[in-house]
Amino acid sequence: MHWAARQLAEGRVFVDGLRCGSGLAGLVGSEQVVSVRPDSGPELELPVVKEFYLKFFKPRGVITSHSMEKLSARPVISACYPTGAPQSLHFAGRLDRDSEGLVLLTTDGLLSYFATTPGAHLDKEYMVVTSCQRDGRPPSEDSLQMLRDGVELYDGLARAQEAEVVDFDGRFARLRIVVSEGRFRMVRRMLRSVGYCVMQLLRTKASGVQGVQLPSMQEAVKDHSLHKRAGFTIQAAPALLAKDTSCLQPGEFAPLSPPEVNNIYNKGLRMWEAAGKKDDF
Repeated sequence: MHWAARQLAEGRVFVDGLRCGSGLAGLVGSEQVVSVRPDSGPELELPVVKEFYLKFFKPRGVITSHSMEKLSARPVISACYPTGAPQSLHFAGRLDRDSEGLVLLTTDGLLSYFATTPGAHLDKEYMVVTSCQRDGRPPSEDSLQMLRDGVELYDGLARAQEAEVVDFDGRFARLRIVVSEGRFRMVRRMLRSVGYCVMQLLRTKASGVQGVQLPSMQEAVKDHSLHKRAGFTIQAAPALLAKDTSCLQPGEFAPLSPPEVNNIYNKGLRMWEAAGKKDDF
């Protein structure tokens, strides 16, 4: 843990004279006074560094990377960063190219670590559209229980904390899947292991942050067909500030609220405290 994080975890950081510990962390206004009170020596007043905490609705077809892939015309997520974003802005957690939904963007490296480390137990929720035309039935309770119990993948056991069918129209079904890991294309591989394809995979919640527009299943199926056309690519553009910050549309962003940032920090700090790892970083 770097010096600043260690001071925070050990309860030596104060904001306007109030201790900033596991019950308070994250956002500090530019008008507030931040200080560190070491075990010995004088109190240190620290400059407040402005950090950026954003949520972004990554469109399908955008690669979660800062550099273009060789021989690929597909856009990267950094091409979608808001106009005027600082160079230190980066994504905290990935979504594969064919998936869409919430991605956190920040300049705060410690928050990135907390948001992506499995030990913080910050769940990710996905809405998945799959075809049921094989037998005209939604995934059975037995299949859902297999996902909850865990399925063996090439990189180890993968388990869903929650798995349920939330919609079915006779041809397609929408599933709600909650996981606490973020392995490469993990949810897709889990569904494939129980016999189902993924037509749309949309992350609706990440690290306690939510707020995206959920399309109808018919719209999801139509969009799936569009993206499967040979040579189809989307055009990247700087993200627009959402008019409704509680319901982002693809390509929109919104700032995180202080409680959302604090939730990530608090869970990360509790993880460190529980593991007794204050001196391991």
